Amino acid sequence: MCLTQQSEKLLQALDTWRRPWDDAIEDLAEADRIWLGVAKHVSDLELLTRRIIQVAVTKAPASFTSRYLQRIPSCGMKGIYEFMREFVVNG
Repeated sequence: MCLTQQSEKLLQALDTWRRPWDDAIEDLAEADRIWLGVAKHVSDLELLTRRIIQVAVTKAPASFTSRYLQRIPSCGMKGIYEFMREFVVNG
């Protein structure tokens, strides 16, 4: 199955897991949250994943210009940073 066919199920899964993650993190004491590592950024990762899926399945010309969505190997963060600036912050 391609991403276009799976996108609705993926977005639904993100919706399903958002509340339990938010509730679990909210239940932790502030002092315990410093030990979470990447888990404390789950809501940010969920938003980024959601936008990647939404932009990737659109046929909008802007989505084709994103270096991050092209299959071009990259060692740096420039591609994801540009994607976030264009499609998450401004989009």
